[in-house]
Amino acid sequence: MFGAWVTRTFDSLSNPQFRVLWAGTLIATLAYMMMFVVISVVAFDLAGTNSAVGLVMLGVGLSMLLVAPYGGVVADRVNRRRLIIVAQGAGALVLFLTGFLVIADLLTLELLAVLTLGLALSQAFAMPARQALVGEIVSPKLLPNAVALSQLAHTLGQPISPMVAGILLKTVVGAGGIYILMGSLVTVGALSVVMIGTAPGAATTVRRAVHTEMRDGLRQVWNNPQVRVLLLLLIGVVALGMVYRIALPAFLDRELGRDPSDMGLLLLVNGAAGGVVSLLLAGMAGGRWAWPLILLMTAVLGAGYVLLAEAQSFGVAIASMLLMGPGLQGPLLLGQAQIMMNVDPAYYGRVMSLTMVAFGAQALIGLPVGVLADGIGERETFFVLGMATFAVAGLGTLAWVRLRRAGETGRAAVAAGAGASGEVEGRLLPPAP
Repeated sequence: MFGAWVTRTFDSLSNPQFRVLWAGTLIATLAYMMMFVVISVVAFDLAGTNSAVGLVMLGVGLSMLLVAPYGGVVADRVNRRRLIIVAQGAGALVLFLTGFLVIADLLTLELLAVLTLGLALSQAFAMPARQALVGEIVSPKLLPNAVALSQLAHTLGQPISPMVAGILLKTVVGAGGIYILMGSLVTVGALSVVMIGTAPGAATTVRRAVHTEMRDGLRQVWNNPQVRVLLLLLIGVVALGMVYRIALPAFLDRELGRDPSDMGLLLLVNGAAGGVVSLLLAGMAGGRWAWPLILLMTAVLGAGYVLLAEAQSFGVAIASMLLMGPGLQGPLLLGQAQIMMNVDPAYYGRVMSLTMVAFGAQALIGLPVGVLADGIGERETFFVLGMATFAVAGLGTLAWVRLRRAGETGRAAVAAGAGASGEVEGRLLPPAP
């Protein structure tokens, strides 16, 4: 039984090219997960307010929202392997520069915001290309598992990175040294793509105007009810599930009497719990339980927020992370796999770039959340976020029920049509569990 589970969970790693891509994704993720800790702490140290942290993250949100869709178009037009190397190489340079400025004590809040924006721009091109490259190098049969394992690589980086960042922030290495380390890791992640070998070009063979191709990608999502609902659900889950980091340093300092750098331990627990659950879910990404699990884990995220809002000790805050980690990573892993299963390969880059809108929305609402936390308090803000997450879970459940009903109607119609033509087109919802 255990052997069958291992085979089902790690099936796509039998592809040697995907193994290299997966390892590079994990290495780069170690850097990006450190980034969230270090940026929050550095911004808070520079200005001493939640709003300052939100302001820095605002640039990340704008780049994800406005630039990522163009990154998806580029990923469908050029060699994705080369695009990853160039984009991540540029991101590494930004990290090195930021590190040197911190070490030289020349960094200001404004400079931090600009440099963080530059880093986010590099990700806006690299991430859609990486996600689309998965569909390019693995077979359709292995695609759901490969997408799930790619998200698992992001999840597994979370337990290690916050812990390392939290420890190094308290040593002579400091924030500047961590930025240099992050730049080195991103460089290794970019160079690993070279080892994949010659990759085929992007799926698009006829190039048209960028705006035309972007509209085609949006149409691909809008005309597919499953993908449309999944994308909206992911935007809600990610936007709400990651934004707590904005107010977490101040919450630790003002409410629990802890050093803000202790958020590294909380994120360690968050990532470890999310990693364990993601590992269990990786083999189920293409199965009939995917949708119910997405909705259930979203509700778990809301429960974690409520527990965090009520936390009177660091131990209870840690317990809340045991809920919030799986509550975020479960929907992410399953949702992205379901989206890739239901889109045309020629649109992988554009559609997956739209999933980055979720991360952009998270960063974009960072400033309002920071202002809200400064105005009403961190506890109250966490409670509001929890209620909003429950609302997302409820709306998602209603949408799923409607899709199930439409799917059953669609099956009857398709079955009737297949009796005459013998052909069935399109992908239908899996049977109810």
